[in-house]
Amino acid sequence: MPLGQPGSSRSMRPPRADQAADVPARATLEVLFLESTVLWASSTALLGEEGRLSYSDLMVRAQNVAAVLRRQGMRQGDLVGVVGLRTFSSISGILGILLAGGVYVPFDVHGLSAEKLARQVEESAIRLLITDRTDESGQTLPWARHVTVLDASIVEREFMPAFREVKLPHRLPEDPAAVVFNAEGRGVLVTHAGIVRLVTGGTLMEFRSSDTVLLHAGAQEHLFQMELWGPLLTGGTVALAPHSGTAAAMPAHEYARVMRRFRVSAICARRALLEELAKEPLAPLDQVKQAVVDAEELAPAPLDTALGVRPGTREQGMRVIGGLGAAETTSYAVSVRVNVEEAGHTEPVAGSDAMVLLPDGHEAAPGALGALAITGDALAIGYLGQPEATLAAFSEAQRENSQKLRCFRLPIQATRLADGSLLTGAAAVAAATAVKSSEASKGSAEEIEALLLKHPLVRECVALSSVPGERAVCVFATLKQVEDPRAERALREYLESHLSREAQPAALILVSRIPLDAAGKPDRVRLSEQCEAVLRRFTPGGAVAEARPEKQVDAVRSIWQRLLHRMQVDQDEDFYASGGTSVQRIRLYAELNQRFPGAFTMAELRSLNTIRKVVDHLNSDVVRERMVAAERRGA
Repeated sequence: MPLGQPGSSRSMRPPRADQAADVPARATLEVLFLESTVLWASSTALLGEEGRLSYSDLMVRAQNVAAVLRRQGMRQGDLVGVVGLRTFSSISGILGILLAGGVYVPFDVHGLSAEKLARQVEESAIRLLITDRTDESGQTLPWARHVTVLDASIVEREFMPAFREVKLPHRLPEDPAAVVFNAEGRGVLVTHAGIVRLVTGGTLMEFRSSDTVLLHAGAQEHLFQMELWGPLLTGGTVALAPHSGTAAAMPAHEYARVMRRFRVSAICARRALLEELAKEPLAPLDQVKQAVVDAEELAPAPLDTALGVRPGTREQGMRVIGGLGAAETTSYAVSVRVNVEEAGHTEPVAGSDAMVLLPDGHEAAPGALGALAITGDALAIGYLGQPEATLAAFSEAQRENSQKLRCFRLPIQATRLADGSLLTGAAAVAAATAVKSSEASKGSAEEIEALLLKHPLVRECVALSSVPGERAVCVFATLKQVEDPRAERALREYLESHLSREAQPAALILVSRIPLDAAGKPDRVRLSEQCEAVLRRFTPGGAVAEARPEKQVDAVRSIWQRLLHRMQVDQDEDFYASGGTSVQRIRLYAELNQRFPGAFTMAELRSLNTIRKVVDHLNSDVVRERMVAAERRGA
């Protein structure tokens, strides 16, 4: 059914200027931009030093670029580079790549050296590069060797296809839309769904057809996607900030001039820039209704104080939201309230989900402190041409209900309160400390016994503690089904999901029956002796353990326990006989080399199947020399 006809699934009637556009999340960027062109054909899409460009004119230019790309042999799914991202031609180049079914790769010629750009071109293996010869950055490209360069400023005027001849590629929202290189130089494959959920959720910024958003982020800054696609998918206007000609950012007074000239109503900026703009005598922030800032820069003082807003008020009429995320989560994945009363309160952006993870990959119990992890449509596909790095970075997390989800951890501390609210940063640390102090007695023998007896696998349970009322040291349990190989792991995960790390027992011991004393009650003396024997076995001690550095044994044991999902692992227990898989071996290799740089090769690890063998390997002369050499290289 043609777009805009009565009875179609989505009404094409433009929303009022004070309404946010209703954009479906399950669509690709080129489809949504085509709908924007139908709705707002004569409205201004781009503003800049070159003047004004309407949606219909921008679509025609993009069609021309798409036609030339197809003539050059571009196939659907191919990666195509773009240079010069603050000109009309460069924006039409990005749209043309998407209309032709490609994936755009922006190159930041203003912020990166020629060596880094050449490395990115090589890693992305692009054959075509769209540039704008009218932009200084697109005139000399010594780093783009063996690549066909197309001048968009000429190409976009070469053909004039009719609007009705637009042919959209057939692909899914989960397909890649762009490759954004992160700070480590890895190309992150960002999906259509990730970008769409970022700009249509309304959690960070409510993009409206009446908005003018300033595009001033660098090509490979994760905010670039938000500043470009937010307005274009909702009928708004993108105001292109001029380049300063160097890698240095524009000074605040230049930003103020551009914002006044283009009547910017929404901006994504750093805290320092907003503070400088607030001091400008002509007050360009008076016309700004929405601002998104990096929440990592908000501590310790909320931004309201810096902008001169009294607590509990919004005198300037500006909606300020903090964002947390990375290129791996398609820019911001969660929003953080930055006003004084609710600083630190965090909410996932639509299509994303946020969890608090423990180091072992399990979801933390309410009140426990852990790492903020993102899952859902926000996640990128992974790193371009780096499957092992993708596997290590996008790990598998396990929720309380045993559901396993692919996620990406952010280097941000977080905690979830009992009411379900999520806190990050300093607020999370303070809340977790308060919960920990109020629950200091949690994990006592009586509480753990009551907790385990609720589990359907447990028949009897006895918990022992050195002092009555304090944390249980050992827990003995019998099962309703004696032969159940999954019981130990299930009970361990059950305890982890209900108890903080400090409250968990040192050992969980499954026995066939609980010994009784003369009175017919559990014989706690015999159980205590068995508990001491178990703890001695798994605690570094004795002549054999003393010959090995305790820190190495503890470090290797903790990795073993986490990967095997075991509370205790003996030094001579075989990793693979205990359930270790080939995937876990890859993770074992990554974690050991992260803890002991240069100590292991994948070939060596095949024979190092016990903790004792690993520690012996670490203390060999050859390995010590390798580790010293790696340290000197800065590994």
